[in-house]
Amino acid sequence: MRVGCACGAFNVMPFEQLQIFMKKNSQIKVELCEYSNEEVKQLLLASMLEYGFYHRELAETRNQK
Repeated sequence: MRVGCACGAFNVMPFEQLQIFMKKNSQIKVELCEYSNEEVKQLLLASMLEYGFYHRELAETRNQK
């Protein structure tokens, strides 16, 4: 399972829960990588990450309402 995080997103990751998941599911290899916001978005779109965490720009949030 490939997980990408934007710079700084690791600070809010629930690592204790992730460790529990990894212990219970030892057959699943978990890769954590840190990228820029744009890289995470592009890697998700290209299906090179299964999960991605990034920071939404305030302007993006306003434009979607």
